[in-house]
Amino acid sequence: VSALKSWGVLDGDLEYVTGEASSSHRGWKLPEGGGTTGKPVPSEINPLSVILQSGLWSKISGGHHLHMQTTMFQPKGGMDMIARGFEGEVGDLITYGAKVTRIENTETGVRATWIPSESGGAETVDEADDCICTIPFSVLGQIKTNFSSRMDELEMSFLKARRAERDFLLRQDVGNIDRHAEAMTLLNERSAHARILARDTGGEVTGLLDGVDRLIKAYASGFASLVESHRLLGFNEDDGLQGALKAAVHEVEMVLKEASTPEMQVKMLMMRCHEKDFIMRVDPKYRDRLNARVEEFRAFPTDYYVDESQRFRIDNLLERYQKSFNAFVEETLREQRLQQDLSAAYSEVEPLVSRLHEVSRKRKNEVSYVFHPG
Repeated sequence: VSALKSWGVLDGDLEYVTGEASSSHRGWKLPEGGGTTGKPVPSEINPLSVILQSGLWSKISGGHHLHMQTTMFQPKGGMDMIARGFEGEVGDLITYGAKVTRIENTETGVRATWIPSESGGAETVDEADDCICTIPFSVLGQIKTNFSSRMDELEMSFLKARRAERDFLLRQDVGNIDRHAEAMTLLNERSAHARILARDTGGEVTGLLDGVDRLIKAYASGFASLVESHRLLGFNEDDGLQGALKAAVHEVEMVLKEASTPEMQVKMLMMRCHEKDFIMRVDPKYRDRLNARVEEFRAFPTDYYVDESQRFRIDNLLERYQKSFNAFVEETLREQRLQQDLSAAYSEVEPLVSRLHEVSRKRKNEVSYVFHPG
């Protein structure tokens, strides 16, 4: 814990917070300088959701790429000396001449089935918490497994992101924003892994993965815009543009109640009906209808008002209500377009992933044929 506190620049509660300690590592908002204004200003810590949405984790694997790998050393005598080193230490635990016929993930760990490679015989089943498999892919493809392919994992990650998106839209729960960010981080990681494993499968797979990566970025950007739109609209009726509209309605209705003029109250009721119709149907025609009722309201004769001061006050409140409603309408229509764009980006991914599955299966069959031509 002491090492983690020191290396991670954590405070007394083991938290990473804005301050001089964290800024001395991550950088200052305003570095130390001279004069009377030289005091340094700490930089703000980024929220976890921002870090997850940045795709930072997808870059960590850069050192695994061909041209970015770190220096590798070879043991004296060749790489086989590593296996011989294990043999010298745990030789009594090694089973030689075992032909693995099946590897399966289980609920509690992993199960490996094998037979003697020379004499044949009955199958032996071993179970463990984990399994380190060093079988070449060309051979592993011929062994029965219940592994999901990288393409399956890629598709499942996208489905998780989509589910978090739909849950966010349905429940307006900001917790689903973090769930979506986590799913997108995993999606980027699995896309990078799929690209590494597909380096020798030909140009078509690379092109398909390029298309998937492009749509992942478009989808992530679209969801961020959608979240921002919901922030503007408000996550509940007292927040954002919803809250502004509610407050404006309340004020103008209170003043009209004091005015005790039935015609005014009826006209206001008609406006509220148009407002509710828009919320229910999201049809811009109700905006036009409400604006028309506002103009009709403003045409009421002077004797409907107690005095000019009351008319001025009602006009100002009515204008505020109209502007609040129009702003709410515009952002709601924008939010609908963002949802459509997001659905379009997601629907474009499906045929690409299907084609990736098809090409991967074909490649696997070709490998199996090469090693079993008979």
